[in-house]
Amino acid sequence: MFTSCVLVYIYVLSNRHQEYLLIFKTEAEQEKYKNSQIIDMDKAFVIESIEKYLPDEKIY
Repeated sequence: MFTSCVLVYIYVLSNRHQEYLLIFKTEAEQEKYKNSQIIDMDKAFVIESIEKYLPDEKIY
């Protein structure tokens, strides 16, 4: 019963105050990628490597 009430409350809150939901989503994404090693990589090199690898190996 308590869980149902909490879920309904979260649903109503997210519909009325969508900015709160965006804050939680942004914080969750920042936490998710906090330990990512891609930040220090050369992104252009990684993209170029992927674009070169996909047509040659046809892994899709």
